[in-house]
Amino acid sequence: MLGVFRERCRKLVWIAIKQSTFLTVNRNRLIQRIFTSYYYLHTFSKPIMTVSFICRGPMKNQTTSAESNSDPGLLVDLAQYPIDAPQSYGYQSLIRVCHRRLKADGVCILPGFLLTQATSRMAEETDRIVDRAFQCRDDHNPYLDTDDPAWPIDHPRRNVQATNLDVLGYDLIAQEDALHNLYNWEPLVDFTRDVLSKPVLYRMADPLAAVTVNVMREGQYQGWHFDEAEITTTIMLQEPEAGGAFEYVPHLRSQEDANYGDVKKVLDGTHSGIRALAVKAGTMVIFAGHFAMHRVTHVEGNRTRYVAILCFKDTPGVMNSPEVQMLFYGKTSK
Repeated sequence: MLGVFRERCRKLVWIAIKQSTFLTVNRNRLIQRIFTSYYYLHTFSKPIMTVSFICRGPMKNQTTSAESNSDPGLLVDLAQYPIDAPQSYGYQSLIRVCHRRLKADGVCILPGFLLTQATSRMAEETDRIVDRAFQCRDDHNPYLDTDDPAWPIDHPRRNVQATNLDVLGYDLIAQEDALHNLYNWEPLVDFTRDVLSKPVLYRMADPLAAVTVNVMREGQYQGWHFDEAEITTTIMLQEPEAGGAFEYVPHLRSQEDANYGDVKKVLDGTHSGIRALAVKAGTMVIFAGHFAMHRVTHVEGNRTRYVAILCFKDTPGVMNSPEVQMLFYGKTSK
């Protein structure tokens, strides 16, 4: 049975390589996809050691360790999330699922978006620079704007929330690091654009804020707030031992209705719609945080919580103000 399987795989690979017009596709990756798909289709009980028996000997486009370190396509589980194949049925199905989840729940969770080794690598690269993170200690209202005494003292706009976390700015992430390579990979930008139903999407131009890593050690937390951006894209790089739960209330407000009554209930701890996301390392979360108030509970244990935030904008050249840069990174880009 296994011999028949091998022969069919050889034929499929040869046809795919011979007929493929996608010259930039890594050939080994193409082979691995065909092999994996065919393997799981037939669900053999015996493990298959490698794909090397399909195409023996060196190949022109064979992936080296150096290439695997720089190719962002080798960071993502493309079998599960084929974001580099926008014309495929799998990609279109994925976009439809993301649209439904965002509409229904205000969040789209993509577990296992990163391959295990990629997640570990990003965590290790964060470990190297974590001591350079800026300590962000801030008291703020849920709207992240200045206190306005025109509102009553018990109004949600005057409610004081505390945030205690550390932040690694984009300028600290090396160009050869996996997170940097992933953010600058065009298929990721295009995928995010399609999920958000935008005609065009750009990477943020801010050299400090384009990609950041929120660092939360034991006892650190983030208070209730709405995001300034309509949609936030995050990836859990390392989950804590306990605590550090992401809690939110979807669709709490809208463009037409600030819904201060329910906002106050959330702040008082009496709202029945508070949800908690169980986010594992390697998971991407696309979150409508402008309309859903959210927080991160106190981290517990010795393992530090790392969450990468990838910023995309629908207009080019977007920068944070010097005041915002100073608040979150302790410096400005000017």
